[in-house]
Amino acid sequence: MWEYVQAYLDKREPVLSFDVDEVLETDRNDWLPDMHIHVNANYDMFADSIREDRARSHEGTERLVEMWAAERPTFEQILDLELRSFFDRPQALLLAIQKLQRATTSDNPMALLEASGQHVLIKHRMLCSAFERAGVAEADVPREVLRFRNWDRNLEQPHHRISGAEL
Repeated sequence: MWEYVQAYLDKREPVLSFDVDEVLETDRNDWLPDMHIHVNANYDMFADSIREDRARSHEGTERLVEMWAAERPTFEQILDLELRSFFDRPQALLLAIQKLQRATTSDNPMALLEASGQHVLIKHRMLCSAFERAGVAEADVPREVLRFRNWDRNLEQPHHRISGAEL
């Protein structure tokens, strides 16, 4: 994503390398000695939460399958929808801000911790900071970040394409 931010700010094409040794932050297979396998673990305390998550996921998937059966979209239409869904649209940011505002007035410190750690807020703060460091006037940062998020070149980001193709 940062290459795309820099390319956007520099008004140039993003340049990415997919050479394994350039992409990795550490040496190849550095993690192998750290691999441990644990057996006989008891996950009973997580069972109810896992079941609830599975039920919610199933409900969402059911609606999606019903829509696909009714509308019969092409692979290209679904991929385009998936790619565009990875952008943090203003609505997602607004919902995250509203959740944070509600959490600040609640008596639940965990709600505040969870709300402030939402990915969309963290990403937004990081983008704003990057645009400020690049010299964008503070008053113009939110508008410029929104323009960046809506930049069609973001559809090419490898993370978006890999995640979209997984579904």
